[in-house]
Amino acid sequence: MHPVVCRLLQLLTGCIGIIWTGLWFDGRSVPENWLCIRRGMARRQMTCGAVSGALMALGLHYGRAADDQYAKTARTYDKSNEFINEFKKLHGSITCRGLLQGLDMNDPTDMAMIRELNLYQTVCTKYVQDSVEIN
Repeated sequence: MHPVVCRLLQLLTGCIGIIWTGLWFDGRSVPENWLCIRRGMARRQMTCGAVSGALMALGLHYGRAADDQYAKTARTYDKSNEFINEFKKLHGSITCRGLLQGLDMNDPTDMAMIRELNLYQTVCTKYVQDSVEIN
């Protein structure tokens, strides 16, 4: 298994969530305070945290530096759209709610179902793994 996948799964298993913390890409650290991307942007169930993390990684890898004058922007967008299309092809959605069988984590009944089905530890783990492997 890819070392980044292993680290992300450790974070997920440790109840930290699907976030890209403490990792290094091209010698730059991803700040640990990006916790707000987990669970679809602060529990709003919008873009999946695994997708957001993958897009941040793509931006760090392909994105432009301050002196690039937008030379790399088109390629970065292309790579990002390729990732999104592949993720959607695999899972049907990039939204947290869509990926969690339409369950609303802000509704106590739905949250109980998410826990009963163990979705964070099963499907969310798969989304993290696939996000890294697609990249």
